[in-house]
Amino acid sequence: QALYVMNNQFVQKQANAFARRVLAARSDSKERVSRAFRLALSRAPSAKEIQRAEQFLSGYSQELRAAGVTEENLEVETWASYARVLLSANEFFYVD
Repeated sequence: QALYVMNNQFVQKQANAFARRVLAARSDSKERVSRAFRLALSRAPSAKEIQRAEQFLSGYSQELRAAGVTEENLEVETWASYARVLLSANEFFYVD
């Protein structure tokens, strides 16, 4: 089910819009991660979550660059991928 959600066309479209919203609101990656957490999970991220997010974003950006993604699309595609991670997290679906 998790893979279905992550690969679903509707979720991909929403993740792309979510990424554009986060990118437009902030310029610093830590601030963007914080904004994304607040929007998706209604809470601030921990320092460890910010660190892991930045590692993910950096690594995924490198992979996209190696795959030939243009620089103009690189940032949006990287952040859309991270948005899909947040939107498919258990914490997004379930309230403890």
